[in-house]
Amino acid sequence: MGTLPCMSPEQLQNRPVDQRSGIFSLGVLLYEMTTTARPFRGETSAKLLAAILHHAPKPVTEVRPELPPALEKILDRCLAKEADQRYNSMLGVREGLDRMRLRDSRS
Repeated sequence: MGTLPCMSPEQLQNRPVDQRSGIFSLGVLLYEMTTTARPFRGETSAKLLAAILHHAPKPVTEVRPELPPALEKILDRCLAKEADQRYNSMLGVREGLDRMRLRDSRS
């Protein structure tokens, strides 16, 4: 099933899951790796569950202003509450990260 902090909204609601649920979990890990903070927090399991289902994470560029805005857009898409608003595959995430890296290397 997964660990609570990384579970997608559809997992928490016992709805059907597909690869986009994994993309949500990847978004949680990327957020934590780049900011050293979890995107969703709660003092109890119930509060954490509510945060995942109903609250947007603090923008990564607000947590760490030196991060590129393009990363924020990628993470926002990975962490979208509705699966149909996320990337359709991990390849899409990779392509977004590659485009961001190429833009940054040109700067």
